[in-house]
Amino acid sequence: MISAEVIDGALEVTAMVQGVSESDGECSLELRDATEVSTVTGTAGNGVTYCGVMRVSLADVDQDDATFQVRYVSAVTRAESAVTPVQAAP
Repeated sequence: MISAEVIDGALEVTAMVQGVSESDGECSLELRDATEVSTVTGTAGNGVTYCGVMRVSLADVDQDDATFQVRYVSAVTRAESAVTPVQAAP
């Protein structure tokens, strides 16, 4: 599950990895077609791993065509979201 918002010219994303409860993995937000990546350490929950707020600037991309992807990697788990378009607030 992913929650994404554009706030003050940046994309802010949080995520949950279902079915995995770990505190040693790394969550990353990649703004595709840009060099911008944000990473946080995952936090174990009840049957999920939480990825806290990851933030990347949208200053150097065309927001109308921008897409992002979230990945989670640990010693035993790899997961990634679908590529998702950035949706700016109206």
